[in-house]
Amino acid sequence: LYYTPSNTSTKTPILATHKNLHGLLTILSEELPDQPLYYTLPDLCHTLGCTMPPMDKIRCALTNAGYRVSIYHKEADAIKTDAPNEVLWDV
Repeated sequence: LYYTPSNTSTKTPILATHKNLHGLLTILSEELPDQPLYYTLPDLCHTLGCTMPPMDKIRCALTNAGYRVSIYHKEADAIKTDAPNEVLWDV
């Protein structure tokens, strides 16, 4: 099955669109709704003058410190967390 978006003449598989939508909805359901701000790791590392560690290591460090953390649906290298700024900068 395919559909043709109104602004193009190319056909897009519905299955691919379904998978993309399912992935986005999954990320949104796991995102921390009570945390309005997000942190972009490249910006944090640029400020500190260091290379960016893998996202998984940052998430694990914050989780092991007892804080909640999730990825942000609009930015691939961003996180949302309830950790205080001091803890985030120390990680």
